[in-house]
Amino acid sequence: MNRLRFLLLALLALPAAGCGSDEPTESDYLSVVRQTVRFAEADARKAAVPGSATGPLLVDVKSFRGGSLRATGSLIDLDRVSKSIDRPFRATVPDSSFNCVTLELGPSCWVPKNGVFVHLNLASRAPQQITMNVTTTTTASNFIPPVLCDRAYRLEFVKGTKGGEWVLQEKQLVKSC
Repeated sequence: MNRLRFLLLALLALPAAGCGSDEPTESDYLSVVRQTVRFAEADARKAAVPGSATGPLLVDVKSFRGGSLRATGSLIDLDRVSKSIDRPFRATVPDSSFNCVTLELGPSCWVPKNGVFVHLNLASRAPQQITMNVTTTTTASNFIPPVLCDRAYRLEFVKGTKGGEWVLQEKQLVKSC
């Protein structure tokens, strides 16, 4: 009985000791999603060949919803994830984000309307940190036939000391086209 009482007291003391409070909240994750999409889109448009990536933003919102489970411990509603992206976009999934056709010169694929597609590969968390592994896809129209250009980033966000805002601390380009 004493062991059980000690265990219960220890579990009750964890929040007071600050243990268990490192898990990001839904609000934290949605802030990171907003920053991730903003960074990924800007980077993809900047890195694209001239005349490419001038169309709409296409976002795999379901991939970001799936990432919420690893980052926060719970699934965030799809509508809340969509609303956190503070720019015009079209929700899509990878299968419908590319058009492909086989030509005499070989297969050719492109992002519809010369857009930018953003997909979350993996989200993970550590104390006071959320890591987002994200891929953007654009059309490299300087090739004949056009081909897809994927850029993959590992983005590390940390909880800032001023007001508890999440800040992009490190950007690592993992793959470039």
